[in-house]
Amino acid sequence: MTTVRKIIVALSSVLCIACTNRPIYSVYEPIAEKGWHQDSLRTFAFDIDNTDATYDLVLYFRHTERFRYQNLWLFVDAELGQKEMKADTIEFFLADDRGQWLGNNNSGFIEMPVLYEQAYIFDSIGSYRLSLQQGMRDSVLKEMIAVGLQIYKHGKE
Repeated sequence: MTTVRKIIVALSSVLCIACTNRPIYSVYEPIAEKGWHQDSLRTFAFDIDNTDATYDLVLYFRHTERFRYQNLWLFVDAELGQKEMKADTIEFFLADDRGQWLGNNNSGFIEMPVLYEQAYIFDSIGSYRLSLQQGMRDSVLKEMIAVGLQIYKHGKE
């Protein structure tokens, strides 16, 4: 499967989740106008009260049309229960090979959803944390507006 096709499938999955289900958690962290510095973490803290359900964790990125890059590298640290601390380095595409933005154009900014975990099972009731750090070559990313996390119960309620 080509990269573009994978992106389209991933976007479709996220959009289907968002259209059929209300998030149980939805927070956006604004990025200062001067940019997102590599040392600046965006941390999301949330509570889970049902361990019988499965959850989809969706990251959201808002940027202007002047954002310089087609992709974005992120370092993700997540405390997702009694399991080990999960550290990931992920890359995802914000634009296709022709430079067309893949996210939703919302009156002056582009919003890109990225499915981080699908049908995730939290092992205990309690508080959890997920932190994001930009991993690009530029020490400060300009034209980023906000990063967000939404959590949905997997499937239909």
